[in-house]
Amino acid sequence: MEFVIVAYMRLVEAFGNDVGELARKNGGKARSLMLLGYRAQEFRLKHFPDKRFTPSKQYLSWLIMHFMRSVLIQPEKSAMTSLFIPSEPLLTAGYIPYSVEGLSAFMTGTRCQNQLLDAEDEDQGLCSFHRIFLGGAKLGLLPKPPFILYTNVACDANMITFPYISRTYGVPRFIVDVPYELSSESVAYVAGELKEMVRFIEDNTHTMIDGEKLKETMRTTTKTYALYQQYLSLSATKYVPGDVTSQMYEIMTNHMLLGSRETLKYWTLSVKDFQDAGPNQGLKILWIHTIPFAQMPVRQLLNFNPKVHVVSCEMSYESMLVPPPDPEDPYGSMANRMVYSAFNSSVDHRIEQVLRLQSIVHADGAVFFGHWGCKATLASSSMMKKALEDAGLPCLFLDGDGCDMRNQSDGQTETRLQAFVELLEAR
Repeated sequence: MEFVIVAYMRLVEAFGNDVGELARKNGGKARSLMLLGYRAQEFRLKHFPDKRFTPSKQYLSWLIMHFMRSVLIQPEKSAMTSLFIPSEPLLTAGYIPYSVEGLSAFMTGTRCQNQLLDAEDEDQGLCSFHRIFLGGAKLGLLPKPPFILYTNVACDANMITFPYISRTYGVPRFIVDVPYELSSESVAYVAGELKEMVRFIEDNTHTMIDGEKLKETMRTTTKTYALYQQYLSLSATKYVPGDVTSQMYEIMTNHMLLGSRETLKYWTLSVKDFQDAGPNQGLKILWIHTIPFAQMPVRQLLNFNPKVHVVSCEMSYESMLVPPPDPEDPYGSMANRMVYSAFNSSVDHRIEQVLRLQSIVHADGAVFFGHWGCKATLASSSMMKKALEDAGLPCLFLDGDGCDMRNQSDGQTETRLQAFVELLEAR
């Protein structure tokens, strides 16, 4: 099995390099090659899934591949968004939302990121996920979207990337401004912004978003919320084999695909897998911020390892701990999700979210990942670490890069992670 995995990873590396090199010369042809590879991978995932996975994780791997292919095949029916834009109105209108962060992470997973990063070398301090996306746009690898939706939550790079893409492609954009304050007034304000966003979508898709259909989509979201709460509770005591890539995929189900039947199906399967699973007997890691899922030491330690695994990732749960959405008030519910996201307002609010999750999953330790270019995370690291350790949760601050492997130190990452695990074992 180990030989097969190594051979497969070498094949992925070669494929990604070929796509990246071709993108330097012809972005359109590179996209065609990328889609050819994605089609083969989707077929493999559907008919020959990884047997180390349970049914839910097998379905998730296929779903995200299918989703990404659909975005690239049907750009006219897709909308470019930032991660924290509510997906329900777009799904109701029959459009597929895809985020900068999600697509860039996916291209990192298929190893064609280096050439895209190099194409966007004007600001080395910019978040690497955004640099990949900007580089892909400059090279013509990414298709032209019909319009763009973004928000000031939670990344200042949004204010650079989306206006640039809008000008480059000559497409309209709409920003949802979320106030810093956590209050009912902020929620009401954002609800009004979201109503304006829906009118913008209707104008640019020439499709009316039926209010009752939007409520039906929100009912699917509400059901998903309930399943996610079950999953969190079960994960406190049960162990289901998985990998860090699946943890990243769940970020997409809980954002870009939230409200879809596919996401509802995934969490239904996931809850069943946990209900059928045996007891957890290893260390549980609560991961804060994004996971450098492509970095080898991280994969070697945390993939399919019953002795130590990631129990939950902040990027997945950050808006799933707010009160369940009320389908009869879709705009208020979506606004509440944005205002009370862990990534809005002060560091104290983010810390409260982590501790709330900890009260459910009872992790043994936390890893706070300082992703390259994420100024908010880097600035809050010492406060987060102190607060968690004061609450009795050991915390490792691990700096690196979630997608540019040239900014990663495998040796340092391996040493620090292993030392942290040994500390937790000693406790």
